[in-house]
Amino acid sequence: MTKRRQPEADLQEADEHATRYDEHWIRYIVCAGAPLGAFLFLFIVRFYSEEVSLKEHNLNLDSITYLIREPADNLLILSGRVTWAVFNVLFYAAMCATGYFGVFYIIPKALEKHLKFYKIVLIAVLVPVIAFGIGLFNKEFQHYLPIPEQLLTLTINKNYDQTGCFPFYKQKPIIQCKMENDELWVYASHAFLSFLCIIVIYGAAQETKHISEHGADLDRIEQRLLLYMKLLRLSLYLGASVLVTEILNVSALLHWPLAYLDTAGAPSGRSIDILVSSLMTERAVNYTGFLALLYIPAFLIFKEDAYRVACKRLPKESLVKREAWLKERGIAFSVWEYLPRAVAILGPLLSTPISELMRHILS
Repeated sequence: MTKRRQPEADLQEADEHATRYDEHWIRYIVCAGAPLGAFLFLFIVRFYSEEVSLKEHNLNLDSITYLIREPADNLLILSGRVTWAVFNVLFYAAMCATGYFGVFYIIPKALEKHLKFYKIVLIAVLVPVIAFGIGLFNKEFQHYLPIPEQLLTLTINKNYDQTGCFPFYKQKPIIQCKMENDELWVYASHAFLSFLCIIVIYGAAQETKHISEHGADLDRIEQRLLLYMKLLRLSLYLGASVLVTEILNVSALLHWPLAYLDTAGAPSGRSIDILVSSLMTERAVNYTGFLALLYIPAFLIFKEDAYRVACKRLPKESLVKREAWLKERGIAFSVWEYLPRAVAILGPLLSTPISELMRHILS
């Protein structure tokens, strides 16, 4: 009787195990919902910021006008221009790197074992196109433009002619044109990074759904899971590079008008300074939250699946030996190996002290 019941007991235990893990698509849907939720949050923040902005309540132009430095300190103004130009170039370089590695490396690697070549090419083309389309109709990201707009008009814009502004080539001041273009690309980058994360999650979900099956190729699952963790980490670093350089770019642009002002000892000048710092802190906090939601939920799910592989490999071993086995495979990490990822997630928030340093240099 015992021998006859043993297979039934094993089958029942296997069914319970399958119930817990073979429905793992629910976990991955929740996991994919994290970057989408973060992107949706930023989308909502933009409209909320529009409601509470100072667009309908004009800044006191007189309080700014009498602060304009006469005669102008041309060297200080040139310093502000050069600083903004440098960070603007770095921002677009980070955008190009993210697009390149995302389209030609992350997407093909994540889908190469699950979709046919022509489908991978189609996705690699559609993802940046859709991301650009999202950015195209959201050129006032978080709607920060109306707040410093008058300050820029009284200082920088008055020294530059209007130009045909991409993508519709309406005649606008050059600086305003650059600000809107930067906003387009940063919003597109959020959408693009979210899509990359979801594609990596999809690939991992397709691979790990066979872990609980009898005769599953654990070597393949182990190697592929390690690859997905690397792709997720690369997406995090690319996202951090884009958002950190964007923080520095916008900070340099908003601090540049301060070079036109004589803010020493003036309460209004101090208020403008605080306003710029507040705008940058808001963006930094939002970006940090976005990167955290982009990486942490997916990484935790991947690590759980890695532990499931260890349980299948070493069913009778202790937790300590399983952790040691994971570490040997490069799946479990020490605190020091987590540090670069933590720095990347906190990168936008850590960049605010750099923008504050520019505040002292340029004001």
